[in-house]
Amino acid sequence: MAERGIDLTTHRSTHIAHTDIANTDLFLCMSRSHSAVLLQGGVPPSKVSVVAGGVPDPYGQSGAVYEACAQVLERAADTVVDGLINKTSAKTTIDC
Repeated sequence: MAERGIDLTTHRSTHIAHTDIANTDLFLCMSRSHSAVLLQGGVPPSKVSVVAGGVPDPYGQSGAVYEACAQVLERAADTVVDGLINKTSAKTTIDC
């Protein structure tokens, strides 16, 4: 990610037990197994989504595997952002 100008050195995952589920709008998961853990932890299905149909964890793999994963996540992020923008635009139009 550093090659993309993204610094993840201080990023740490957060256990679901330490997450304010009620005030979180959307949980994006890399895999169906991650989403299953969230659902078992009480997160409503409407708040859980698996990006790009699932993205294999590249941990311990080659640089090429990490690059492929990063490309999938970039496309997924663009799709999510576009969806949020469209949702906000539609909501704003309806509310006016």
